[in-house]
Amino acid sequence: MELDEYRRMAEVETSHWWYGATRALLDQILAPHLPPGGRFLDAGCGTGATGAWMERTGTVVGVDAEPLALTLYAEAHPRAGLAVSDVAGADVGQ
Repeated sequence: MELDEYRRMAEVETSHWWYGATRALLDQILAPHLPPGGRFLDAGCGTGATGAWMERTGTVVGVDAEPLALTLYAEAHPRAGLAVSDVAGADVGQ
């Protein structure tokens, strides 16, 4: 992804209809299954536009291969733990 696209995403994540609708859908589907105080992985997190909403339930750990995305995530969502990694190559077992 172009680096400027990450900046554009970060600028509109709270106002653009797409991000709002995505968060609302994920909240409706996933929130009832998230244990209070849990720890949640936001894999391929980008700027946090989609997964950071889980912070209200527990701790979010965002993982992305692009350091700029994580920098922008941290600026908007300072409570999240973040790690630079390519989840495509992660060994998650079978």
